[in-house]
Amino acid sequence: HTVLLRSDGRAVACGANQHGECDLPEPEEGVVYSQAVDAGIAEAEKSGFKVTVAVCDAGGHLLVMRRMDGAMPVSADIAAGKARSAVMFARETKLLEGAVNGGKNNGSERVALLTSGHVLMEGGVPIMDPSSGRIVGAVGVSGVKPNEDAAVAKAAVQALSASRSKL
Repeated sequence: HTVLLRSDGRAVACGANQHGECDLPEPEEGVVYSQAVDAGIAEAEKSGFKVTVAVCDAGGHLLVMRRMDGAMPVSADIAAGKARSAVMFARETKLLEGAVNGGKNNGSERVALLTSGHVLMEGGVPIMDPSSGRIVGAVGVSGVKPNEDAAVAKAAVQALSASRSKL
């Protein structure tokens, strides 16, 4: 599965043909990952959150990111890391954080942040292709409490799923 970033800023998912070339779908079938970012930002604004929303492809490569005014600069690195980790480990980062930290004490344990190149904190959610069940990307959010980051990420993924029946 390949994702191309078009000159207009849209990321388009495509499948390889028998020659290994990318068969581009018609524009109306293209996946507009910026819609996921927009939906995440809208969800954050409803709650008064200042976050960064990042989307990566199935290889963990960043496609789209937006940091809201007032969000801490480091949230960009963490959001991208959450998205990448969700893809690389093929699961929500909440599950990874729980495996590392065990039970939390009022959200104060952040041992999972200090890992070797992966951000194993709640707030990364995979994007699934509904027709194949494969992970085709992920959304990562950072800027508020991990469960709040996750709620924003899930809203972003839901908006993408609702806008396209097939990735």
